[in-house]
Amino acid sequence: MDEIDYLVTDSMTIETLRDIHDNTDVPIVLIGMNKADKKLMRYNHLYDRISKKLKFEPFSSKDVKTIISQLCEVQMTECAIKHIYSQANRLRQIVKLINTAENFCITNGLNIIDEKTLKELVKNESKLDETCQKAE
Repeated sequence: MDEIDYLVTDSMTIETLRDIHDNTDVPIVLIGMNKADKKLMRYNHLYDRISKKLKFEPFSSKDVKTIISQLCEVQMTECAIKHIYSQANRLRQIVKLINTAENFCITNGLNIIDEKTLKELVKNESKLDETCQKAE
């Protein structure tokens, strides 16, 4: 379950999770923010069933390079990859930048993107987002 932080405010939800676990013996994966562990501690009857805790760390530059090589359908220069690493620390952000680069390359018949072009795309996308928000 994503964002367990929001579920811990409802004790019925917690009881339901405990019941699902107890009745099915199926593992339940709970994902939350920094303080999720402390919030779950309030529900000892669920908390004592947690068998493993894992803290996700920010991506390393090698991680970002691997993600791009696996997901991106166009080539990126090393400088473009370093720029993405400096700007994005969540998978969702990295994928968004990859999609922006791919769409630009497809539209313009390119097969590689450099840092300068990527920066310009991000800048233009930010301006577009601001314009859309003002229109709402």
